[in-house]
This record gives sequence, C-alpha cells and structure tokens, in this order.
Amino acid sequence: MERLDMGKLFEHLLGVRDLSVCGASFEPQGVVVDVEPRQREARCGVCGRVCPCYDSCPPRLWRHLALGQEPLWLRHAPRRVECPQHGVRVERVPWAEHDSRFTREFEERVAWLAQRMDKSTTCRLMGINWRTVGTIIERAVEQRLDAH
Repeated sequence: MERLDMGKLFEHLLGVRDLSVCGASFEPQGVVVDVEPRQREARCGVCGRVCPCYDSCPPRLWRHLALGQEPLWLRHAPRRVECPQHGVRVERVPWAEHDSRFTREFEERVAWLAQRMDKSTTCRLMGINWRTVGTIIERAVEQRLDAH
C-alpha cells in the first residue's frame, strides 16, 4: 500500500491544474492551503502576457469549495508585474480570474446553483452574500459571452 504524499493529496482534492501545494494548516477561517503556480514566468493578470516582475504582494486568500464542512482557502503571495499594455498589475494565477478572491471552481458552483435555486438559498449554502452572488453571476455571463 502506497503512503499518501500530502501535497499530491491536496492537489488532487483541489482539482486545480498548474499549482503546487506547499503546505496546509487549520486556521480560524478554515483549512488554509499554501499554493504556488507551477509556471515560473510571471504573467499579466489581465492579458496573460509574460512580463517582468515589479514587486511582491502580501499573501492573499482565495475561497475554494469547502472540504466537508470546513471552508477551504488557497493562500499565495502573488507578484506584481509591469505590463506594457496594462501597467502594474497582479500576476495571473491558474486558480482564479483577475480581481477575484474566489477560485474558478467556487465561482462555477455558485453560478450553477444560482441557475437552479433562489439567491437566498445559494447564499446560505455557499456562505456568501447577495452582492457576491450577483458579481459572480455577472462574471460568468461575461466570460461566456466573450467566448462566442
């Protein structure tokens, strides 16, 4: 029987490609998983262009789908890049859209639930407020319209 590597376990449980798990801890807000993008070069958060690093930001948290009844957060200290087109921006991370504090998987779940149940129930189930549900729905619709 093979012993589980905790980093590989969390990578598998998170379901997010292109990230490495550095550690995990129980904290007051829930389970916090420290992650790093696998990509070495920094990319503009808006356009995805490879850009030179400007400096680093303090660690940020992104809300992910719960692990059982425990809220799950990804923590990373993103770099800021200097994009010739967009100026100084926070680098692109593989688990979230630019300017979002939620992972793509979390936002996809919220958008899916919002199609199938009322907004109040979605808020209670996901532990977020009305405005956040509305923002996530707007982003999901915009992404799908841009794809066509």
